[in-house]
Amino acid sequence: MPPYPTHSSRKTALKRRIMGVRDALAWATFASSCRIAIVAVESLRVSFAQFDPIFRMRRLLRDRYRIGLRAAFIPARAERLPRWVRSADAVLLQCNHFIPRDLRARLIDVVVRDAGHLPIIYFDGDDDAGVSWPELLQISSCYVKNQLYSNRAEYLRSTVGKSVLTEYVATHFGIDFSSDYYPRSDPLRQADLDKLTLGWNLGCTRSVEMFRDIAAPGAQRPVDVVFRGTVPKTWLKPLRDVPRDLLDRIEHRWRAVVSESPIPRSAYAAELGSSKACLSLFGHGEVCFRDFEALLSSTCLIKPDMSHLDTWPAIYQPWRTYSPIRW
Repeated sequence: MPPYPTHSSRKTALKRRIMGVRDALAWATFASSCRIAIVAVESLRVSFAQFDPIFRMRRLLRDRYRIGLRAAFIPARAERLPRWVRSADAVLLQCNHFIPRDLRARLIDVVVRDAGHLPIIYFDGDDDAGVSWPELLQISSCYVKNQLYSNRAEYLRSTVGKSVLTEYVATHFGIDFSSDYYPRSDPLRQADLDKLTLGWNLGCTRSVEMFRDIAAPGAQRPVDVVFRGTVPKTWLKPLRDVPRDLLDRIEHRWRAVVSESPIPRSAYAAELGSSKACLSLFGHGEVCFRDFEALLSSTCLIKPDMSHLDTWPAIYQPWRTYSPIRW
């Protein structure tokens, strides 16, 4: 089963409906300018946050550059794209990566039929650096990811599971991915590598702003190290279990906060601001909100080595911005 749902919450759906009404009214005013259609196929909130910088700058794009934006949120079973997409000058496309496989080919046919005459820029909101749908890369003029493998040749080979993370746990911990939603990744064609483009990461989203300047670098910090996160009973368990166990063993010497229990966001921000160090472990991908939350709180970031990735903003500078540890 896919680890993420392929539908949005009611609150998110309502926000998107309001956005749609507002954008529909503005779309006609850009008939003689540049119009950009954003087509999200069952995108989740975290994935759709990849568009945050664009929406935050929409007024500047409108007033200075005469660029109009309009978003369409469509189900994977849609028979067609909204009619107004045809009048756009370019399409920014994003799809939920766990859309049932039997719908994929038909969905791509719909996109090509209704928007294939336009430049398609794909925004991959997936957590890891892998490319789950090579077919989407092939219909796109440009394929934007939050993070890319530093060695682009990694994309020319197949991995066990979805990425180098799944391959790592399969190799070192014997995890079987044969029945996983992604038992193996598909290698890319050499010709498609040039389409891979490094975009911005989670550090450019609204979610991390409240952690800015929570505490000054020299502020009193009674907690030595904090790790607040779950240890799922999935293939992620080996990546989080061992460091978690080490923290449990040092609690008698250092003041460590180790918890899987969620707390209110304001309390979590205060917790980071009172901690000297924060342990941030890999999840379904390497880059996560916690990394930026820790740095913005002037908290020392301890994290598995990130030298295999390119990402921007480039916050992972060993022994300057974070302390790398072995996977």
